Amino acid sequence: MTTVGEHIESADGAICRNIASLTDQRDLLSQNVLAQLRNLVEGVAVRLHVGRDDAEHNYAAIDPGLDFVKAKGKLNFLARFHKLIQISASHDTLDGDASERLMLKYYAYLLRIRTLLKESCGIDVLANLESFPVDLDPSLREYHEKIAARIDALRSTGSVSGARDRYYIHKTRPFFVGGRIYYEVTFYRAVNKISKFDRIIAFTDIDMTDKYSAMLTLQRDSIEVLNRRCRSRSSATGRSQFARASSTTSHDSWVSPSGPASALRSTAT
Repeated sequence: MTTVGEHIESADGAICRNIASLTDQRDLLSQNVLAQLRNLVEGVAVRLHVGRDDAEHNYAAIDPGLDFVKAKGKLNFLARFHKLIQISASHDTLDGDASERLMLKYYAYLLRIRTLLKESCGIDVLANLESFPVDLDPSLREYHEKIAARIDALRSTGSVSGARDRYYIHKTRPFFVGGRIYYEVTFYRAVNKISKFDRIIAFTDIDMTDKYSAMLTLQRDSIEVLNRRCRSRSSATGRSQFARASSTTSHDSWVSPSGPASALRSTAT
């Protein structure tokens, strides 16, 4: 008999060993990790459902576990992740490039699983996840690190000086610094007529759902990357401004549990 704790430990061990030995071969590493994700997610769902490490893990326990996390607002990301994994697993073995793209997409889910298990169950998993080669461009890594530092600094001050308005969330893209998830958010003012030149890009630590509107407060700031300062400036095609984004919609995933979230607004120079 395999217990739930042993099942999670086995999947976690396989993932961590691959990360430790294949960081210089991201395509092969991605293929190997993808093969273990379904086992990990199903084990986590069962563990959260039964509430014990020593419960038996068997096929009959999987569906009730997935139904349980799907019905819980803070856990339903696991059900969404499992569905994505099922879709990818329904295809033939993915080549290296496709596996890399999927792993970069799934990385945020793995960070959330690690945090969830630690906080809810006291279980440590994916200890070397940060060693997975997410950012291969050193300048992009520096850019993200400085954005994250300003987000954290703005959050710690607790002051909001920007204008507040309603915006339509077009899309979000996660990035990762220090084991935490941040988001690049593209949005527009919620008006009847818009063009591509009305686009605003901001950075936040709120997990926002796209295709919805939200009340946001934008706080300007700046960073310096590669000896160039990204200044606060209104334009439409690309570099960097900082903003604070906070949401008061009724959608739980937009609400930061510890108050308004910091963000960086990115526009062009």
